[in-house]
Parts: sequence; C-alpha cells; structure tokens
Amino acid sequence: MNWRTIKNFGQIKYFNISYVVLIIVPLMADIMEMLNEKFAYTLTVPTTVKSLYLASIIYAIAIAIYQYRCPAIIKEYLNLQDYIDKNLEQFKNKAPDLKFYIVLAHLDKNTQATSYNEIFDLYTKASQTLDESEKTKHKIALDEKLNVVYPSSVQSHLEKKYNAENDKECFSYWSAGVLYFAGSGIILTLLINRTLTVFNN
Repeated sequence: MNWRTIKNFGQIKYFNISYVVLIIVPLMADIMEMLNEKFAYTLTVPTTVKSLYLASIIYAIAIAIYQYRCPAIIKEYLNLQDYIDKNLEQFKNKAPDLKFYIVLAHLDKNTQATSYNEIFDLYTKASQTLDESEKTKHKIALDEKLNVVYPSSVQSHLEKKYNAENDKECFSYWSAGVLYFAGSGIILTLLINRTLTVFNN
C-alpha cells in the first residue's frame, strides 16, 4: 500500500458517481419526509439506497484524505516514469559541484568503486592543485567522467525522491486504503445481495 495505490483507487469511475449520491439521497429523504407529513404516507429510504449513501460517505472521506495528505508529486505526475521524464531535463546543465555531489551520492561503493574513486580523486586534485593548467586539466577530466555516470545518477536521485514521497504519511494512505476497501465491501455486498434476489425471484 502506498499513495500510488490510493491514487489508482480514486481513478475508478464509481467514485465520481458517489458525489452525486451524496447530494441526491438527502434530497430524496427530505422529499419522502415531506410527503409523509403532508399525505400521511409511510415512505422510507430503501436499504439499497442507504447502503450506497454510506459507501459514498466512506469514499468521500478517503478522497479527502488523499487530497489533503498525498504529496504533490504523486498527485501531479502519472507515475514514476512520468516524473523522471519531465524532470530529467532540468538537471542536465547543473553546476559541476552539484553534479559531483549527486553522482557520489548515487554511486555504489561496492559495485562502482572504480568510478567512485576516480571521480573523488579528480575532484580532490582539481580542488587542491594550485597550478592553473593542472587544475584545468583535472576539471576537464572530472567533467568528462561525471558526464558518463551523471544521467543514471540523476535518474536514481529522482527515483529515490519519488519513492520517498510515495511512502510518506503511511498512516494517512493506510487510512484512505481501509476506507476505500470498506466502501467497496459495502458495494460488493449490495451487488451480491441484489443479484441473488434477482435470480431467486
């Protein structure tokens, strides 16, 4: 369970209908009450409609939790790949120092130890060398090395950020998930009961 799961629930068509149910059922109840008083009827809201109304209230609470607690990048982007595709470009022309820190943060010291050590060594030499020609040579070599691994490091950086946001506020997304399942359980039970009634008659 995470925010992506909750977002997928919210895209089911019925949840849009639930807003209509929330408006119509109270109006129906008011009309029935008025008719009962005026004409001495004994009209009551059918159990099926009450169940739909209860499910709609539960869905509305789940949707509210999603709207107010879900991180912006989960709501804004279709999925992880959409987030990466739309944000990768802005990292291309970042300053060399930022490139260095992003790359080092995402290079695996165990599987990419050679690249890690070479980049760190070139950065140290470029920072500490006083001779300008040597400094320039090290900076060029560093930039070339960074450019090789930078795109994959940025992608890894964006992926980690998206996944971290996706797992934030676990109590909130679990609450919304439980509510969605509860509302769906009511609808499913209602459908089964109505189906059995139809076939038994």
